[in-house]
Amino acid sequence: MKEFIDILYKWQTLVGSILGGIFALFVALIVGHSVRRREDISSGMLIIGDLVSLRVEYETLTALAIKQNIPEDHYPFWFAKRLSGSFPKLSPLFEASIVRMMPINIYLAAHLTLFHKIYVDVGVMVDRLSDDLKLHKQNKPPRSKEQLTADANLIHKHFSLAVQHAGCAEHLITDLILSKMPTWNRIRQTFWLKSDEKDCIKYLKEGSS
Repeated sequence: MKEFIDILYKWQTLVGSILGGIFALFVALIVGHSVRRREDISSGMLIIGDLVSLRVEYETLTALAIKQNIPEDHYPFWFAKRLSGSFPKLSPLFEASIVRMMPINIYLAAHLTLFHKIYVDVGVMVDRLSDDLKLHKQNKPPRSKEQLTADANLIHKHFSLAVQHAGCAEHLITDLILSKMPTWNRIRQTFWLKSDEKDCIKYLKEGSS
């Protein structure tokens, strides 16, 4: 009888240790997931703030052009000139936040990557155009008006593409990170896509609007 009690005691201790280890691991996983979730939400909110700023700038200039009856053939140059004075800046943490979003969804990663690349390229062109316009005011034009117009057309076209990818990224971040049911949305996208989600994938495949 004593031997049986000793064996039972040893097994009870062993089982208790195993269950305690499993419980501790389970708690650690929950805490880790909670911390990671908060960090994902913080990064998502930062990115969306920057994307919304850029989209609002585009929509504001578009509405202003309509209000002022800017001719269609003059619109790209007008748009680029206006943008050179109010080009939206991204947060210093934007690139780090993009890196954090990469593993969440391949389409989100693609939209953010393309957005950032286009944004940087447009920024370079906007700075160059801004410098040229200043020199033109001083009657020291480094380039012809045709060259400036060509740059303006590129700025308008690429900025529009950046806004397009920004809108798709906003949608994905909202559904996959900021919503109350991010897991459900990820599962749903595996089997069924909304029409706007299909359009966003089409943008990626075509590489243009």
